[in-house]
Amino acid sequence: MNNNVKIAKELVKLAKSLIADDLPYTVENWCEQHGGTFNEATKRWDFNGDVEISQYTHLAVKNGHFAIAFGVIKGKFVCFDVPLDDLTGGPTVVEKSFYCNGCHLKSLKGAPEKVGWNFDCNANSLRNLDYAPSFVGNDFWCTDNPLPRDTKKPEGVKGQLVLNNADYKITEQ
Repeated sequence: MNNNVKIAKELVKLAKSLIADDLPYTVENWCEQHGGTFNEATKRWDFNGDVEISQYTHLAVKNGHFAIAFGVIKGKFVCFDVPLDDLTGGPTVVEKSFYCNGCHLKSLKGAPEKVGWNFDCNANSLRNLDYAPSFVGNDFWCTDNPLPRDTKKPEGVKGQLVLNNADYKITEQ
């Protein structure tokens, strides 16, 4: 075996040991390590800061849905490029912005009831905005989805609805 192969094998072994040490193996461990507290009353996990699950898809998502029942997020919630059919199990309230770009969403079912800042669901497979949050404190971004031209801003969106598909752009105040 030449020296480069030996080095490569040692690097792979080292990388695997580092990953094994850093990754929690249960949803509960992950939630606790990221500032989550289980709320017995709601049976959901609340977080006192930002939540970023994109690199933890193996724990956070099962069969196209969130495997963690999220509750109140006192920061932003980010789930880029996560394989979701809808947002079932997602947070009920996000005090800052909610991002679910490139998740292959077919529906907003399970979207937060309230988002304090922006709601961003760009680059999915949404054909309507049913189940949109009942309150969005700023803008609702939904570009690169196969939405019809007559899509209207959901009630409760305080800022703009921004749609930008291949052949048109709508920015509704």
